[in-house]
Amino acid sequence: MTQTKRGLSPRGSITKKRNGKYNARAYIGVDPTTGREVRLKKTTLTQRAAQEWLAKILSRKDSGDHVRPGPQRLGEWLAEFSGTFLANRSTRRRFDFDRRMARHVPLELRARRLAALTSADCTRLFTQLQEQGLSPATIRHIRGDLRQAMNRAVKDGLVPRNVVSLTDPPAMVKVDYRWLTSEEMRIFLIEAARDPYGPLFTLLLYEGARPGEAYALQWPDWEETSKWLTIRRAVDSATGAGRAFKVPKTGKSRQLALSPPTQRALLTQRAAQAKVRLGLGQDTNPLRLIFPATPTWRADGTLRSGPLNHDVVTAHYHRIVARLALTLVGAQLEAPVSRGRTRKTYREAKRDYDARVLAALKETGLDRLRLYDLRHSSATLGLEAGEEMKTVSERLGHSTYKLTADTYSHVQDSMKRRSADAREALLFPTAGGKATPL
Repeated sequence: MTQTKRGLSPRGSITKKRNGKYNARAYIGVDPTTGREVRLKKTTLTQRAAQEWLAKILSRKDSGDHVRPGPQRLGEWLAEFSGTFLANRSTRRRFDFDRRMARHVPLELRARRLAALTSADCTRLFTQLQEQGLSPATIRHIRGDLRQAMNRAVKDGLVPRNVVSLTDPPAMVKVDYRWLTSEEMRIFLIEAARDPYGPLFTLLLYEGARPGEAYALQWPDWEETSKWLTIRRAVDSATGAGRAFKVPKTGKSRQLALSPPTQRALLTQRAAQAKVRLGLGQDTNPLRLIFPATPTWRADGTLRSGPLNHDVVTAHYHRIVARLALTLVGAQLEAPVSRGRTRKTYREAKRDYDARVLAALKETGLDRLRLYDLRHSSATLGLEAGEEMKTVSERLGHSTYKLTADTYSHVQDSMKRRSADAREALLFPTAGGKATPL
C-alpha cells in the first residue's frame, strides 16, 4: 500500500519530506463532473501516523462510507430537500419545514459546508434553542426535520453519515394545560354570546372540533332534522389565510351528534348569514361555508368571502377570555373606546385596562389558555357528564383510544372517586350512603 515514490500505487502512497515529515495520499476515485482523479492528502509527523490515516481512509472507501467533501452548503441542501423531496408531501408539511429551518437554524450554520457539519454543531444549536425558551417538543421537531434532510443527504452520497442522529433529543416535559372548569365554561358561553363568532365558539366548546375543521364546515355537512354534523375536511392554514382544504388530521371523516346549544347556534348563524345576504343583495358565500370570513372585494370585481383567518378568530377569543378572567376576579370592567376621548386619555385608559386584564389572567391561570384548549375543555365536559371514553375519542377524532385515555387520565381519576363513593350510596340509600358497621 505504501510507496516511496509518488504515483506508483493505485490506492495510495506515503512519501517522506526533506523536513522529516510524511505526506500521505489516498486515491478516492474519479470526479464525474471533471473526469479528474480525486486524491486526499495529509501531512503527519511520523510514518506510523501516516499509515494509520491512509488505512482509515481506504477502509472507509472500501466500505462505501467515504464521501468526497463537496462545496454545497447546509442552507442550499435544506432548500433543495424541501423543493425536491418534500414536493409530494402535504403543503402543511413543507410549510412547517421551511418555517422552522428559516426561523431557528442560524445563518452561520446554514453557511457551513454540508460535509463539514458535525454533531457538536447540532448539539450547540439545540442547546441555544433551549436557552432561548423553546419547548422540548419544538426542538424535537427541528431536530427531526434536520435528521430527515441529512438522511437524504447520506442516501445521495453527499455525506458519509448523519451527524444529527448522533445527538440526543431533549427530554420531554409534561405540560400542564389549563382547561376550563364547568363554571368557567358557563361564563365563557355567556360572554361568547356577545361576540360575532359566538356560534363558532359554542360549537368548539360543546363538540370538540378542531378549529381548522370548524372553519371548513359547509352547510351540506349539517343535517338539521337529525341533528348530525359531518367533519369532512379542514382548512389548510399553510396556504395563507386558509384558501384551500385538506382531509382531517386522521385522514377520515366523522359524524357528531350535536348538542341542543350547538343546534341553536347553527340556526342563529344561518339567520345571521341570511340577513347579510339580504342587506348586500347578493350571495357572497359561494363555498357555502357555515363560518365564512367577512366578504371582501376580489380582483375580478366580485364581493366574496372565504374561510376564516385563524388570527382574527384568536383575537376575538382572547377578548372573551379577558372578560372571563375579569368576571372571575370580580372586576366589572369594559374595554375602553376611543369615541369621546382624546388620544392621550384613551391611551391611558387602554393601558390601565390591559394591565388589569393581564393581572386577572395571571391570577386565574387563564393566561395559558389557547383556542385549542376549548377542544380539551369539551372532552373534560363530556367525561364529567358521564360520556364514555370511547365515545369522547370518536367525537374528538383521535387516532387511537389510548391517546384519549392518556390525555384525560386526570378526569378518569375523579370519575373513579365519584364511582367509589356512589357504590355505597347505591347499597344503602336510606342511610344517607353510609353503611352500618358490622
